[in-house]
Amino acid sequence: MSTPERSNLHELERELTRFFRRSRVASTAIAAEVHPDLDVASYTVLVTISDLSASLTGGVRAIDVAETLGLHKSTISARRQRVSTILSRWTASDVRDLARLLGHLNDDLASGQ
Repeated sequence: MSTPERSNLHELERELTRFFRRSRVASTAIAAEVHPDLDVASYTVLVTISDLSASLTGGVRAIDVAETLGLHKSTISARRQRVSTILSRWTASDVRDLARLLGHLNDDLASGQ
């Protein structure tokens, strides 16, 4: 991987991190509206269990929840590999454009627009 490609991926990773942080803040606010003592992680797990229990006839196992949330090691590894494979097919310009668009999205979210 060339230096410009690494730079593009680094910029994309930075913007994705910013986006997920902002999403977490929004999710925390939603969780607090449900119950003042409920944090975002607990809220997310509860919603996931509820969704899974509606779709899985054999009951919900902890590993089902972990994999759905992307917390199971095999899931995290598979997702990283999938993202890496997908981005390897993109041009440097595509990756740059995505990072730029995510940057605009993050800026709009920060300003409340």
